Amino acid sequence: MVRKHAKIPAGTFLVSLAAAAFLVLAACSDGGSGSSQETDETTENTEKKDENTEKEDEKTDGNTVTSRKISLSDAPTGYGTYSAITSNPTTVTTRSELIDAVAKGGLIYVSGMIDMSDGMLPNEAGGTTNSLDGFVKEKDSSFSSYNDFYTKYTGACTYETNDKSSSTSSQAGESTYRTKLWNLNKEYQKIVCLNLNDNTAIIGKDSSSGIKGGSIQINGKKNVTIRNLVIQDAYDPFPHHEKEDGFNAELDGICVQGTTENIWIDHCTLKDTMHYKLTNVVAKTGGYEKWQTYDGLCDIKGNANSVTVSYCRFENHDKTMLIGSDDTESVSVTRQVTLHHNYFLNCGQRLPMVRITNVHVFNNLYDTDSEKYYDQQYAIGVRAKAQIIAENNYFGTEITKAFNGSSNTTKVGDDKTDMVSDTKLYESGNTNGKKANSDYYTVVSAMPYTIPYEYNLQSPAEAKTSVLADAGAGCTLTE
Repeated sequence: MVRKHAKIPAGTFLVSLAAAAFLVLAACSDGGSGSSQETDETTENTEKKDENTEKEDEKTDGNTVTSRKISLSDAPTGYGTYSAITSNPTTVTTRSELIDAVAKGGLIYVSGMIDMSDGMLPNEAGGTTNSLDGFVKEKDSSFSSYNDFYTKYTGACTYETNDKSSSTSSQAGESTYRTKLWNLNKEYQKIVCLNLNDNTAIIGKDSSSGIKGGSIQINGKKNVTIRNLVIQDAYDPFPHHEKEDGFNAELDGICVQGTTENIWIDHCTLKDTMHYKLTNVVAKTGGYEKWQTYDGLCDIKGNANSVTVSYCRFENHDKTMLIGSDDTESVSVTRQVTLHHNYFLNCGQRLPMVRITNVHVFNNLYDTDSEKYYDQQYAIGVRAKAQIIAENNYFGTEITKAFNGSSNTTKVGDDKTDMVSDTKLYESGNTNGKKANSDYYTVVSAMPYTIPYEYNLQSPAEAKTSVLADAGAGCTLTE
């Protein structure tokens, strides 16, 4: 099925829908969503593909492996447009080189995995390193080590403790260590956060290029793309306690916020590698609470607008993607986000969770496998004033709720405004698109707004094949 005719990026082979069964994904594109053109183009383009087979294939241990490719001239499909940055690249291999490069902006190639934590990232959640122990002691001499901080802070918290605010003034329900906790958290963020500038393109050189232990911040910026990167373990060792909600982390793999527009996140792999029990801190009589050192993999909030996330892999995470930080969030723009051809594997919830945003979600894959750690709660959260168009997504059989509402939508703000009528879901052609708590959103039979860009819509089965073959980092860059 075609929603208008897509603009096909250079390097993408054109085939007809009738010949889709014979399609071999020979190129990694921005995510043009697969190809569908008139039948009489098939022969010409099949011949074109055959002419390039030798160039596109690599031999590994006697087996033919199709090479995936991206180009600097690729363009996104979706709300997030992008003016290509193609000249004067800087290649970085270390944390200091990367920090220097993003301060200038422009085209940046990342070669190899860069540890943004400067040696403080532990091997397991809640663990420590010599560098982390030294950091804690240097920043606050009242703690002798990270474990000393951990023991004292958790011991000062109860189920009712509320250390959510980082304000310097006293807060109701705070612990005796709230100020110390937030001082350590802020100092740690100065080290691990990578703050991007306008007109920046960060591209990984291969499947083992990216960052670990850090957080990419796109705050109030324009024309930014992140492609072909592995973004691993955005780890926050200083989570704060929230009333009746345990200890919560601050850092995301990627955070898009502020008055930001024209952002493209493409062919990235965002994942956690530390599996741990969340209930390992006693702070409640007769029970345990989570010590959670991860927040989101990719969160979008504030006045962020015109964002496309395409052909990415999100792996082994709980609260994966938040779009809109609060039911009463004040925004001056209509947030517009496109998610297509992404793979959500072994992710527990928020795939995404949407508030006060127009989100177009098409041709994504949601699934689990034997490595699943987090309980699968739901895929797409339909929350206050969300306007969601969901088309031809593939939800695996273990995805318990494809779409899920919340009773919070009926009690937003001080006046407990009922926003159910303003919270809309249009869904069409999805596989296993089970709805839950649908009393808290309105299912509509027509799209609640017009999609302003051209896109090609695959069937869920075709999308699953495309996503499995092409999502995530590991492409070869052609300049």
